[in-house]
Amino acid sequence: MANNQDLDDRVVYINRVAKTATGSSILSFSTMVAVGNRDGKVGIGIGKDQEVPDSIHKARDIAEEQMIDAPRIGTTIPHEIETEFNSARVLLKPASPGTGVIAGGAVRAVIELAGIKDILTKSLGSDNPLNIARATMQALQEIKDPHKVAQMRDIPVEELLVRNPFGGPEEIIEDQLEEEGADEESSEDDDESESAEAENEEAETVETT
Repeated sequence: MANNQDLDDRVVYINRVAKTATGSSILSFSTMVAVGNRDGKVGIGIGKDQEVPDSIHKARDIAEEQMIDAPRIGTTIPHEIETEFNSARVLLKPASPGTGVIAGGAVRAVIELAGIKDILTKSLGSDNPLNIARATMQALQEIKDPHKVAQMRDIPVEELLVRNPFGGPEEIIEDQLEEEGADEESSEDDDESESAEAENEEAETVETT
């Protein structure tokens, strides 16, 4: 976990909750806070208390415990991704340098604290900020890290990005399957050519005798 002094936080949502008890109404607050180091780590947490500052403090502590790594390539994300959390759907798309963060509300808070500076986003479905923030976190978790993919395939990450720029997990898998299929076809062609050469040699031997 990053040093607490290096973390920035942002209040995403504050909701006042009234609980009716016998002869009185008890007020409390539910607060969502996003925390990040603006360098690839971000987390969100929800805290509840009868005082707003205390609920914010609880939410921040929970967010720090639940921080995740957000894969990046330069100032953007490696590939496009769309995720759904309950009734909220979030679409994240890579963007060229200088685009900035095209996002609003809960999505912007999470993206900026993760250190992503160029991205296109769209919030689909529900406008509940809690679900939108969770959908954004889920999207960042599901992004494939190109460095890990390149290491698994034993190729330079630059080659992966050149051959498949901003390719998502499905495209990367399809690309790999196409390569394996091409290798199998080439091996079959080699076998066929070898068998054809062997038949020709046998025919020449028979003609000679």
